[in-house]
Amino acid sequence: MIPDEQPTPSKATGTKYQILKELGRGGMGVVHLAMSRGPQGFTKLVVLKMMRRQLLGDFESHRMFLEEARISARLTHPNLVDVYEVIDYGDMPTIVMEYLEGQTLASLMYGSPTQAKPSRRLLLYILTKVLAGLGAAHDLHDFDGTPLNLIHRDASPHNIFVLYDGQVKVLDFGIAKAERSGVETQAGTLKGKLRYMPPEQLLHLSQDRRADIFTVGVILWEALAGRRFWGQRTDEEIVRELSSRRLPPLPADVEIPPDLAAICSRALALEPSDRYPTAYEFERDLEQYLATWSERIGSAQLSAFMREIFSKERESAKWLIESHIRETKKQEDTGGEHTRMSPRPPSTQPPRPSPTQPLSSTQPAPPSSTQPAPPSSSQSPPPPSLTQPQPASSTTTPPPAPRRPSRWVWFIALPALVVAGLLVLTGVIAGGRRNPWDAEHAMLASDTGAGSARTAEICKGGSKACGGACVSVDSPERGCGGEGCGACNVSNATARCNQFDRCDVAVCYKGFEDCDEDGKTGCEINVRTDPDHCGGCAKKCPPLAHATRGCGDVCTIWRCLGGFKDCNARVGDGCEVDALNDERNCGHCGHACARGQTCRRGECV
Repeated sequence: MIPDEQPTPSKATGTKYQILKELGRGGMGVVHLAMSRGPQGFTKLVVLKMMRRQLLGDFESHRMFLEEARISARLTHPNLVDVYEVIDYGDMPTIVMEYLEGQTLASLMYGSPTQAKPSRRLLLYILTKVLAGLGAAHDLHDFDGTPLNLIHRDASPHNIFVLYDGQVKVLDFGIAKAERSGVETQAGTLKGKLRYMPPEQLLHLSQDRRADIFTVGVILWEALAGRRFWGQRTDEEIVRELSSRRLPPLPADVEIPPDLAAICSRALALEPSDRYPTAYEFERDLEQYLATWSERIGSAQLSAFMREIFSKERESAKWLIESHIRETKKQEDTGGEHTRMSPRPPSTQPPRPSPTQPLSSTQPAPPSSTQPAPPSSSQSPPPPSLTQPQPASSTTTPPPAPRRPSRWVWFIALPALVVAGLLVLTGVIAGGRRNPWDAEHAMLASDTGAGSARTAEICKGGSKACGGACVSVDSPERGCGGEGCGACNVSNATARCNQFDRCDVAVCYKGFEDCDEDGKTGCEINVRTDPDHCGGCAKKCPPLAHATRGCGDVCTIWRCLGGFKDCNARVGDGCEVDALNDERNCGHCGHACARGQTCRRGECV
């Protein structure tokens, strides 16, 4: 469990970490990009992984999240993501991790079809670093020396991060263990894991570190074959194949060195006892193969590839982060959401007595805010002792009694007061109640005279007026430089303000593309499901025989037309079998009629 002396929100986390942007959501947590603030202007980008609020009252979920945090904080290795501390951010348990600049291995291997893919040797180098990190995690011991027997259970390409400087990190230890608590639905996560899952994990048999060996073996198979391990098979078909202990062989149409084929075959052995016993031995064999090449492959070569291929994505992410940091600092400097104009303070001058009300003899006169008048030439300056109140002399002439105001003053003043009150009441009804000291708001509403000059003075230099505030035209949350102050409505994308101070696309959400190149419409195409833009803009899936086209990252069969079946599992052939009349596939694939029978309407007769 986490020690009791973790920092509290009011003392540590309340000011130490400033959230900039939400990065994503998982089954157990929400991930934010944040900025750590320290003395003398120290700043550092970090990642905060907070437990999802709806799980806060669930004891089992809370325990599993803290268990993940405890284990993650113990992991220290160059190829594992660093965990700095575990805190309570507000009332939410939070893991503070290092911020990584790069891309997932899934993006490298299965990104846009037009994107250059890493070479086979680069992928092998990445896998050696993955195995090094997994080996360190597998050998982790508790403080008393007890082995933790840690298993990742989801070391898939989505949880392998390649940094722009050539480093490789394994992410999300303990997630699979948290998934087994059954707190969250596992449909989305299980689908991702299933394609890299060993048979013993699917069948809920005993597991050890060799389950992770199998997962990396699947990635190695895909790196060698240049295609998906399970191809276009559905989840149900994969479950059936794994349950039957059948795995796809390496394709014969791809040239694969025998040494690499043997390494892959051992990693993918159905029986755990036939696999590599440790990740270190798996890593050693891959490194020995890489050593046979004259040209050395290392972090420098990987960094050069990353910087070349992902230069646009890197610049977009950098610009987006800097924009959030500028906006956050602006809010901190102004003490509010934006550069809000503070109301004018009341005057420090004392209230003057009413001209119709004399000072009473018992009421002291208000002190003057000005210096006393200099003495006349016939008088000498009073000594310092006279600056204190002195008792009145018996010969001092008493001040004259105040004159009573004339009766005519009342006849004139009373109607004037009535008229003034009516005017004030009319103004309140017509314009609502207004703070008389909030002159800046009145200036923003005024278009003439000093108000316009003051407005121009307040909201100039790349800002505009929004609801009594001066906001930057570089703020997509306020519509950039366009009319109105609503947020940019950019669908399926993170918004930004372009060089013309207009709403535009900064980064499309994963799986979406801006195919019409109109930033105002956002990223309007889902290239993972749209058969007319499958895998990329304008990549249209061809028509299929007796089938409806589909897209699942690649072109596929959405459904067969009535009576037809796809029996050869080739997408290009469509649904080639007429199962209503085919004697070899009567009713369904592989159901042959007996000799002398014919197939009619899907039945052998």
